[in-house]
Amino acid sequence: SVREDNPLAVLARALTRLRSGEVSYGILAIAVLTWAGGCALLLPTGARSRRAASLAAAASLAAGAGFWLLFAGRVAVLARVVPTNLRELIALTDRLAGVTGLLYALVTLLVVGLAIALVPSWPDRPYRPLAARSGGAAILTIHAGVLAIALFAGLSINLRPAQADVVFKTASSFENTQQPIEASIALYAHALALAPDQDFYALFLGRAYLGAARAAKAADREKLYQQSEAALLEAERLAPLNTDHAANLGRLFRAWAGDTGDPALRRERANAADGYYRVATTLSPNSATLWNEWAALVFEELRDTARAQAYFEQSLAVDPLFSQTHNL
Repeated sequence: SVREDNPLAVLARALTRLRSGEVSYGILAIAVLTWAGGCALLLPTGARSRRAASLAAAASLAAGAGFWLLFAGRVAVLARVVPTNLRELIALTDRLAGVTGLLYALVTLLVVGLAIALVPSWPDRPYRPLAARSGGAAILTIHAGVLAIALFAGLSINLRPAQADVVFKTASSFENTQQPIEASIALYAHALALAPDQDFYALFLGRAYLGAARAAKAADREKLYQQSEAALLEAERLAPLNTDHAANLGRLFRAWAGDTGDPALRRERANAADGYYRVATTLSPNSATLWNEWAALVFEELRDTARAQAYFEQSLAVDPLFSQTHNL
């Protein structure tokens, strides 16, 4: 991917390029049409009002361009930083996610500004301080409490998940570009720490650990399998009806059984995988892939030819044209 370190280049690429690099003016057109539509709503009839509307349109254009350049500048600065270890990588990702907080702050200012601008007229009499009125202290306390609750809710419900998503997408990009798996694991774990109620992050963390275990040396696999199990169990706890969690636990224990030398422990782990595949196919009975994986487990690890044949036949019943089934 192209790393732009100039704010104008960042802004131009964001508005005119797709992720594939192809030129597209769709986002730019949406931005321009939205601004033009807002200006059209301000069109008045009187000459004096038209001048005010023109000033408002010019001010909105200048503010919008300023905000865009501010965001692009932050991204450009971050593009110049090259992390050398996992700690620096997480810090850099946090700074990138922090741009989301800046966006929220600017939107808050915009909402406040609109609220002030939409007031039809301000009262002529002098404002009487709230604290000077009857019960003013209690009212101030209530207002402060409501504001604190609103800020906390905004951070925990809105901002933190958005920042976690930035971290998650960064981890996914590392995984897709064949970067060291440790980087993806660290970022997936950080995303889960930012939004611990999101099963999706725990799922990808567990999958990353499983991928690391398959590529690791034999002496390092046991711990990675255990870490994968912990993450996938957390994902299942958060969303027990999500087929992906049971299916990935089945894949984990199937791989773990294949790496186990002790016959009794290998059988135990194969039985665990068998149970998770049973749950997965119950949740998604029309997945030919799951029936095939379950059949392969039963045939290779549990040595039950009859069951394996039945599961392959069920896979064919679900999708008679699925090539994987015929190859197996």
